[in-house]
Amino acid sequence: METTPSRLFNLRQHLSSMRGHMISFLPLQGTLSFWGEGGPEAAELKGELSLSFSAERFCTGYNDGEHMHRCPILFPGKKQCAPCASRDISRMYTRLDYAGFEAAYEKFRGQQFSVYVTSFAHVLKCGVTRTARLHERVTEQGADFFAEIARTEDAESAYSIEYAAQQAFGLRNGVTSSQKMKLLKIGPQRERIEQCVSRIIESGLLSGVEGEMKVNALAHKVPAAFEEAREIEGAVTGNKGQLLFFRRDSSDFCINMAVKPGFSFSTP
Repeated sequence: METTPSRLFNLRQHLSSMRGHMISFLPLQGTLSFWGEGGPEAAELKGELSLSFSAERFCTGYNDGEHMHRCPILFPGKKQCAPCASRDISRMYTRLDYAGFEAAYEKFRGQQFSVYVTSFAHVLKCGVTRTARLHERVTEQGADFFAEIARTEDAESAYSIEYAAQQAFGLRNGVTSSQKMKLLKIGPQRERIEQCVSRIIESGLLSGVEGEMKVNALAHKVPAAFEEAREIEGAVTGNKGQLLFFRRDSSDFCINMAVKPGFSFSTP
């Protein structure tokens, strides 16, 4: 899924005696996007923070490709209700469901696309993104390594190749942030993705549409040991995709920001 562009948010400020309804965490920018009093806003998560989240969750609304919109009924219990999900442009990116987005799809589909494999410890995933943002996409996912295995000139071909590669080589379609949290304690395993890329090359399945077929490492500053947290209380030290790290009293902590959208937050 493509990340909502930060340019959609009309305010960027530091967290200080503030509250809001969280929309998403943007890993490349390290920012929290949220519904403020005047509309969608954003705040950079850095330095010493104290941030707590509510127990109740409400729909985050939807992105029509140009603007964020609030859920008209603030549907309870879910990150996104069915009506808002049907209006969200993310379905065009994730499954090429472009009903209602025909004009945007024509612009989207004619770009260059990359099919890639990413690794999270020993777990391998296969995905698709626009070639121009391949490095950004795998970085925001928090991958350890990645390799471009195919490149095409249209969206339909790329998604067909993705499915074929997943079926042929036993690659996952997705890895949840909760799974990534557990895999952090295992650590990067380069050999696993290198073996996969070698199998793909030897198979000849992607002959004629091959990508670079090169395994690339991604640098993330991950603590050697950490405890899982539900709130942020300490000095933010960085993030690996949706997993945000902070330090307090000489101890490191990790909070999964992917499960926080829809919850309200507040600072002292």
